[in-house]
Formats: sequence, structure tokens, C-alpha cells
Amino acid sequence: MFQKKLILLFKSLLLIALSLLGIQQVFKFSEVKELTGVYEKSATPHLSMDAWFSGSFQNQFEAYSNENFGFRPSFVRFRNQTIFSLFKQSPHSNVLVYNEDNFFFKDNISEYLGSESKPSEEIEVRCQRIKKLENYLRERGKGFVMAIAPDKASYFSNEIGLKPYDEIDSSNYTKWIISLEKNNISYIDFRKQFCEAKDSSLYPLFPNYGVHWSVYGMRKSMDSIAGYMNAIYGFELPRMEVKEVDFGNYNIHSENDIEALLNLIYPLEKETLAYQSFAMSGGKRKKILVVSDSFFNEPYHSGFSNRYFETQYFFRYHAKALKFNDFNFNQDPKSHDLESLLNEVDMVLIMPTVNNLSSFPWAFTARFRNEILNKAP
Repeated sequence: MFQKKLILLFKSLLLIALSLLGIQQVFKFSEVKELTGVYEKSATPHLSMDAWFSGSFQNQFEAYSNENFGFRPSFVRFRNQTIFSLFKQSPHSNVLVYNEDNFFFKDNISEYLGSESKPSEEIEVRCQRIKKLENYLRERGKGFVMAIAPDKASYFSNEIGLKPYDEIDSSNYTKWIISLEKNNISYIDFRKQFCEAKDSSLYPLFPNYGVHWSVYGMRKSMDSIAGYMNAIYGFELPRMEVKEVDFGNYNIHSENDIEALLNLIYPLEKETLAYQSFAMSGGKRKKILVVSDSFFNEPYHSGFSNRYFETQYFFRYHAKALKFNDFNFNQDPKSHDLESLLNEVDMVLIMPTVNNLSSFPWAFTARFRNEILNKAP
């Protein structure tokens, strides 16, 4: 008798739990912290005769239900926290954990080791196109520089048991440096600078919980770009004058972006990072077009790069167009006339990180060739 009551109680509790999941899915009666990170959500299924008999509705409904059942984010966070806390492993398929508190993307390490290596001949063609862009700008009195952003795998290569970056001959980085030198292209190698400064720097240049440079490292790099443009092109861009360096953690997303992907219940103990207290020297800001990957996100969205440039166009991967403080700016890069844009700005910065050299410069120079160089007279 007791056993039957126990089974009945269990069934009742299970029914109540399933009912709560369904009610939560429909009515959202309890606020749940959503998952963070970039992922593609399943579309809401739409019922039609064709969709029903073809089976596509059933497939869409199953995928949608699996992603949207009640309290799903809480269950995912519980699972992730269990994996991370008990097994000291990453619950994210593309994240590796070293020494329990230093996070890396797997594909970044694979690219560091040469998994996306391109033929030297292909990279040479790309560099020749970049050189034509530089010549075009110089002839019109405008500045140009290519900056290679640093990458976390090379910065921590010793700690995670990888060969030093200058010993991996098959990497895209090695081939790009050879071709950049061969074509006499103006460039700044922040990867090399960061690795060489690692042991002597008093402050972290990369955070443990993020994939991008620290705010401290970013600010030094942006100021170096300004100094380079002043020295090479005679500009008078403002410069950063550091008054002191503060320690703490401002909980800036770019310094914790990998941690955010893990979707844990409890936030990790914040590491101590460095932040410059500074003033800008006198100078004249210029107009700039930046074609870059996500390493320009923090200087752009924080407004720090605005201290150097009065007008900023940011073509992120040449897939999304932004103009600083212009929220109505058309975000399709191809909607903007490239020749007019190059005539408007004073300088162009193109900046990939090593992890993106396989696809860089994202058809930007091909567009320059097709729309400007090959333009009928």
C-alpha cells in the first residue's frame, strides 16, 4: 500500500513539474535569466498544409520546443555549473580551460597551429592588392596602416604548451609578414610587440576570462597607432598622457567575453586588471575608416578611439558598417560608395587578428579594385 502511494506521489510530482514547464513556456510567469553568447535561434514554426505533410513543421516544432521549454536557461546553467565546478572542464564545445581560470577558444589554437593555412601565393596576391590601396591613399595625401592585432594563443603559448609563434613556419602569420615586408606595406605588428613585452609589462595585456586584449593593452595599442600616423604622415593626432594606473576590475564585457559564453550560475571571481587614468594631449583629430574584426569593438564602442578620430567609420569584417554616434547609418557596407568614403576620410586602418588572416581582408580590397581601380575613365 505504501509503495503504491509513493508511486502515485511521484507521478503527481512529475505531472506538476511538467505542467509548470509548459505553463512557463507559454506564460513566462517567472523571470528567468536568459543565456548569453551568440547562437542562432530556431524560428517559430508556422503551421500550413504543405509544412504538415512534408514533415517540416514537425521538425521545426521539435527544434523550437527543445530550445524554448520552460526554465530551459536555468537547466542549462545548472548543467554548465556542474561540469565546470566538479570536473574543472569547459561546458562549451569551443572553449578550453587551462589552470582552471584561463580560457581559450579551440579554433583559435587550431588556427595558431596552422589549420587554416593559405598558400603563400594567395597571400602574396592579397598583399599586392593592399599595396595598391596604400599607394592610392598616399597619392591623395591620406594615411594608411595595417595593424596585426595580438592573439591570446601566442601570448600564452608557453603556458599552454604550444610552440612559440615564430617557430611555426606553416602559419598564415609567417607568410603574411614575409609578404608585407616584400611589398613594403606600412604595418604594425602588435602580436610581436605583445609577446616581447609580456615578461617586462607591469600590467596584464590579456585577461584570463576573455579572448580580446585587456583595456590596458588596447589603449596602449590605439595610442601607438596614433603615434605611428603622426610620425609617418605628419598628422597631429592627440596622444594619451597616462597620469597613473589603477588596479581593479570594471567588469568590461570584452575582458570577460569567454566567461559569458559558459553561462554559469555563479560568476567567477574577478581578476585584477589595470586601467590607465589619462588625459589627451593637444592635437587635431582626423577622419578614419577602420576595416577590422572584433578587436576594434572595445575601442570603438567604449568611445576611446573617438578621442583620436572625430569621424569614425567601422566596417566590421566588411560585413557590417557603423558610423560613430550615427544610429541611422546604413549598416550594409556595399550601400556606401567606396570612392566617396575614401575621399572623405583622412586615413584608413585595416586590422585583423592572426586568427582571421585566413579570410582577411574580407573582400575589402577586391571591392576597391572592382569599384575604383577598374572603374572606367
